[in-house]
Amino acid sequence: MKRIFFVINFLERLSSKIIQCKSYLLISIIFFISIIKHGFANENSSEFLTIDHDVDQLVKEIVKNSYEASKFEADILSKKHLLSSSENYYVPKVTISASERKYLEGYDGLKSEISATGTAKLWGDTVSYNIASNHENLNLSIIDYNLEVTKTYRNVINNLIKLKNSKKAINQLRNQSGILDDIVEEISTSGVLKKSDKNFAIVTKKKSEELILSIESRVETYINNINNISPKYFELYNFIISDRLSEIELKINEDNFDTKSIVRDNLDIQRADTNIRLGKNNVKSLNEIITINLETQHKRSSNTGYDKPNSYIGLGFYVDLFDYSNYKVEKSEEELLIKAYIDRDRIVNQYVIRSDSLKKQYSLLEDTKGNLLEQLDLSESIFLNLKNEINVDESNILDLLKNVSTRMDGEVKLLSVNNNLSDTVMQVKMLRSIAPNKYRI
Repeated sequence: MKRIFFVINFLERLSSKIIQCKSYLLISIIFFISIIKHGFANENSSEFLTIDHDVDQLVKEIVKNSYEASKFEADILSKKHLLSSSENYYVPKVTISASERKYLEGYDGLKSEISATGTAKLWGDTVSYNIASNHENLNLSIIDYNLEVTKTYRNVINNLIKLKNSKKAINQLRNQSGILDDIVEEISTSGVLKKSDKNFAIVTKKKSEELILSIESRVETYINNINNISPKYFELYNFIISDRLSEIELKINEDNFDTKSIVRDNLDIQRADTNIRLGKNNVKSLNEIITINLETQHKRSSNTGYDKPNSYIGLGFYVDLFDYSNYKVEKSEEELLIKAYIDRDRIVNQYVIRSDSLKKQYSLLEDTKGNLLEQLDLSESIFLNLKNEINVDESNILDLLKNVSTRMDGEVKLLSVNNNLSDTVMQVKMLRSIAPNKYRI
């Protein structure tokens, strides 16, 4: 390691001395140094980094190609244009009109006129509220995008964990099936295997094959769940999520159920809060009363040339004393604001109830998993005892075969609990909309 850091320090000193050289050379050296540092600093966890990097790339590719995420990205761009329009309210509106007329009396021949009119809004009593409304509209689209990305991340991680659990269960079942074969072969060699015991072993063997096929079909479901998010297909059967990332993603604590944290972090609740702010600004932005404009007009005609008497530049002051239509629209927005408050309370209440329910569900699943693991450990201990007893003619072979069958059932139950636990944990993390910020806007 000392030599490695010596090389790093040497390259750093070298890069500082050639700072005046061509820029591409300097960038190459710095990039090379960063690679060395990153690689050796994590040399003890290279597998974890590689696998997690693959997960990261998978999520990025899925989000990039996701129908829903792409839809919200387009919506964000649309809202940005609207925000820009409201922020640049002072940009002049310019109109050019031209006409050519033949008058029936008072003028001989054709008369051509051209007029240029410009209007720039200097101030209005709803300008700031219009800008604020468009800001909140943009925030809504960003929240929608981040919520979709969070759901996508949770979906991908959940199905990868289930894929990992299923492969582990398949390996355990194959291992038990192999143990079954060893028992039958060992007892057959000694010549004491009864026909009924042999038949039970065959049935148990078929049972393990059926269980494996059932799990394999669910594996395809987990892969399809990921591939259905975007039109791009990913080969995921041999995709491996690291044990460390699985442990991190399945780890939860009391903070995940804390009501204040949920209200603060949950994107659905943030969306409801944004809707309330949007409603407040909409109420104030719809009924503009006072407007001040900078106005100019320039005319030119074929008979008089530049028409100074009808050309001008100046200020326009406008006061809209009463507009019944705008008044009713404002009242409508006030009612919608009340609706937004009610929606917000409903959403918060739903998540609080959901939090309590998930907490109980998680606790029950953890207890069930603990009991199953104890049962499997006990079954393995019983298996070893039975095997020793058979060697001294104190036990029958059927007990040994039944033990293997019981352990197979236990592995399938454990898989079901582990997958239910993963589902529950992902729902718990959605309470606070937990996902890496690097995927969000």
